[in-house]
Amino acid sequence: MTVQETHLKGEGATEIKSTTGNNYKFYYGGIDSNHKGKVNGGVGIIVNQDFKTEFKCINERICIATVSVGNRKHSIISAYAPTLPVSESKPEIREKFYQELDCVIQGISKRNFLTIGGDFNAKTGSGYVNHRENMGRFGRGELNSNGEHLLELAARHDLVITNTLFEHKQAHITTWESPDKTEGKIVRNQIDYILVRNYHRISIQDSRAYAGTMTFSDHRLVMAKMNINWIRKTPGKVNTKKYDIEKLKRPEYREKYQRKVTEILSSMEANTEQKRWDNIVHACHKASEEVLGKVKPRKVGKAVQDPEVEKLSEEQKKIRMDINSTDDLVLRKELQRKRNEKQREVRAKIKEIEEKRLEEDIEEIEKSKDDSTRMYKAIRTQLLVKP
Repeated sequence: MTVQETHLKGEGATEIKSTTGNNYKFYYGGIDSNHKGKVNGGVGIIVNQDFKTEFKCINERICIATVSVGNRKHSIISAYAPTLPVSESKPEIREKFYQELDCVIQGISKRNFLTIGGDFNAKTGSGYVNHRENMGRFGRGELNSNGEHLLELAARHDLVITNTLFEHKQAHITTWESPDKTEGKIVRNQIDYILVRNYHRISIQDSRAYAGTMTFSDHRLVMAKMNINWIRKTPGKVNTKKYDIEKLKRPEYREKYQRKVTEILSSMEANTEQKRWDNIVHACHKASEEVLGKVKPRKVGKAVQDPEVEKLSEEQKKIRMDINSTDDLVLRKELQRKRNEKQREVRAKIKEIEEKRLEEDIEEIEKSKDDSTRMYKAIRTQLLVKP
């Protein structure tokens, strides 16, 4: 279970005993323990005490626990995003939060089952139109700027918001209710979410909010029912040996390879058909290693790296932050026009760099007509360049 807004300082763990007698450990992280004054934020994760758990607090908004269950690992992230007013008045705080969350997700093995539970202060409801891979059609409310950032994060890491996948009554979709109970002013929203990898989407059997839980909070408990036993194990990288079999087209290598296989087999004994087959496989591998050698891994071409491109990219990113921090529709339209112009400049500059690089490669090929090795290298470099 993930929890947010704990208002606790420092990092630590404490034991909890439930009313049913089960023992749990509450891992928490918050603002520096030496901090004076009001304590905001704070995140934590509650885990059954029987499970081996590794906990790490990133800051007062993000923490992660890796739980070992048998030979499997379950990575759980607790996240607390800035509120919408804070995000729009100080967009750099939101940008920093999502950058740090990006880094945490990237550091998790693809083999691990990943769950992110958090108070994202984001409305995603109408975002289904453009993000069908990352959410269901049962969200609530109109997409806001915090919701856009959350859905962009989900798209980057191929995640899906589980508590928008299933149809429920509004009481089970709403995750937050305004503490202001004045007649006519009650506000209800869906701003708390549980996310998993799209790869594990099939394991989610249900996900919704629960009202009536005994907690002193304006947020409702959000739960996802998962059948982890249905998840097939992600295949690891197979360590296949790739030999340079192109050499076998040349008579000298072919003859040498045949002699080596015969030599190895003559020194081995075989009493059964299976043993004879194993010997043949071993001889082929051994002869391939000694005579043919392995194929060198293919190198990937370098992406465009240019100071001017980086500068233009930073400028358009800053304009995007300005767009998200204003409610003035006229100003937003003007800023969007400027951002589009910067993006066009970036694309034009990248095209110019790639065309120049192509001209240089063609010139290199022309110069190396009499040197086949040099010409082959130049052609190969061009083929590996990403379009």
